[in-house]
Formats: sequence, structure tokens, C-alpha cells
Amino acid sequence: MTAPVFIVCAWSARRHGAGPATTTVIALLGFDLGGGVYVNNTRACARWYEHPGQGTREHLAFAGGGLVLDRVLGPSHAAGWFAGAYYPKLLMGHAAASLWSDEQLHAPPPPTLP
Repeated sequence: MTAPVFIVCAWSARRHGAGPATTTVIALLGFDLGGGVYVNNTRACARWYEHPGQGTREHLAFAGGGLVLDRVLGPSHAAGWFAGAYYPKLLMGHAAASLWSDEQLHAPPPPTLP
């Protein structure tokens, strides 16, 4: 999943005139976004998001913090696509994690191979 994301991000950056250093940074951001799609949909992530002490207030504060940071930093001129890729990924990840049942979230993890 992450390989196509960072390849497309790097290609788009080069197409818009970015130099090698900027293209590398944008490729790494794309790789991080692609990895986040995977990680946000794991049972461990969903379990953390719903751990005791995490309620509606904490979830809204987390989301609000991201929005405040976005307003403080302002729009990115180097990577204008970032917000359009990041926020839907974040929302889809958390929405998908909400589909885990309580039984699945609290089940012991599967055994690992030695």
C-alpha cells in the first residue's frame, strides 16, 4: 500500500518542479501517509483509541488539536495536496477502527511465530 502512495507523491512533486531534496521529503510524507492507512486500521490502534479514559471529550480535543495546528501552520505552498490526503486518511482510519466489535478489541492478540 505505501509504495504506490509515495511513488505518486514523488512523481507529482517532480512534475510540479520540486528539486531532489523536496521530492525526497514529499516521498517520505507519502510513505508515512500510506503507512498510517494501514496502522490506523489495526486492532491495536482501535484498542488504544478506545482505552479507558478516552471519551468523546478526549476524541474531540485530539481532532481539535489537529485543526488548530493546521490553522496555525496555514496552507502549505510546497505540498498543497497534504491536507487533502491527510485528513480523509485520518477520518477513514478512525471510522474503520470503529467497526471493530468490543469482543474483537479486547480479545488477546493472536500468537506470534517463534
